[in-house]
Amino acid sequence: KQWYQRRVRGMEGDVTGMVKNVAHGMSDTANKLTSTASSFLALASGDENFQNNRERLRAARYQSSSSSMRAGFAGLRSGLYEGLMSVPKQVVKGINDHGAIGAASGLFKGVVGTITKPAVGVFDLASGASLAITHSTRPIHASGEVLRMRLPRCCSGETLPPYSALIPL
Repeated sequence: KQWYQRRVRGMEGDVTGMVKNVAHGMSDTANKLTSTASSFLALASGDENFQNNRERLRAARYQSSSSSMRAGFAGLRSGLYEGLMSVPKQVVKGINDHGAIGAASGLFKGVVGTITKPAVGVFDLASGASLAITHSTRPIHASGEVLRMRLPRCCSGETLPPYSALIPL
């Protein structure tokens, strides 16, 4: 009887660990998918200022679960606001840069931004939420893992470029 009780208790730990590891893997995958979708849509918006502000907001999400959620909500708030202001901002920018022809291109960019920027905000919120789950369900074997201090860099060619917080993603 004691052998059986020890065996059941041991399996409980294994099942708990398995559930926690599966939740971690699923949330990590969801984070990567939503993060990629939001990056693609932000690029499609054609607004460099929006992209730079978004990257600054996203830089804080790697510290903890709560910072991931805060960054997600900040991304949603930014996406909604920028989506509302996209048409007027882009039209004025187009007129200032290229005159009457710029107004037409600004209107087009503004309409595209009105659609893409709120969608980016929703994906940023989903990405922040899934990253928060990832942070809180770290695999049992990785409990001593060190948190990332800065984002990874991509290497193209033979030399490693200087670090920039805006370039990694």
